[in-house]
Amino acid sequence: MIRQLKRSPLFVGLSEFEIQKVLDDSYCTVSYYKRNEMIALAGDPIFQIMIVVKGSVHTELIDDSGKVFRVDDIENLRLLAPSFLFGDNNRFPINVVSNTDTEILVIQKNYFVSLLNSNTVVLNNFLNILSNKSQFLVSKIKNTFMQSIEGKIANYILNVSKSLGSDNFEIPNSQTWMAEKFGVARPSVARVFSKMKSKGVIECKGRKISILDKARLERCIN
Repeated sequence: MIRQLKRSPLFVGLSEFEIQKVLDDSYCTVSYYKRNEMIALAGDPIFQIMIVVKGSVHTELIDDSGKVFRVDDIENLRLLAPSFLFGDNNRFPINVVSNTDTEILVIQKNYFVSLLNSNTVVLNNFLNILSNKSQFLVSKIKNTFMQSIEGKIANYILNVSKSLGSDNFEIPNSQTWMAEKFGVARPSVARVFSKMKSKGVIECKGRKISILDKARLERCIN
């Protein structure tokens, strides 16, 4: 686990020996969760820093009608709700659910505060995590309120294409996942794919995508 944590944004710049030294067994434990298990409910108090050591989790909102909106996927070595450890409302803002069998390192708040005071590397890393999270949320809000569903899907396709380095690829997520992610009904997602295909912007069959006209796809974002 120590070798894994060396790649965590919280411990960047520390050696394995230094990480081992700061992880006091009296204040640091590992919790285990099965696939699709609820890790935290919206409103649960936050008394600790939680780091995904193995597996991945996602966050979700449920409206009054029971509709689930998938907000974010959190891969291993990332922190859960670090911005809510401090401030007046120390509670999880949304549900946290495991995607796979997951291990989470739990560091008690009082000990973590003393660690921030004594280790400037961890302090700077934590401040960077909070700043990056704020910048990400601003970008996400802009995309949510200012971008059409067509723009969101176009942006998603282009991001996958860029990460894989190819215009011909298989998207990793289903249309149901995209509907939850973008807060729309699944048929709306299907209609966008059908429209892009009929206009010759993409070719798609199942999850297999071929970008035929990247310039037009990029214009969909705006």
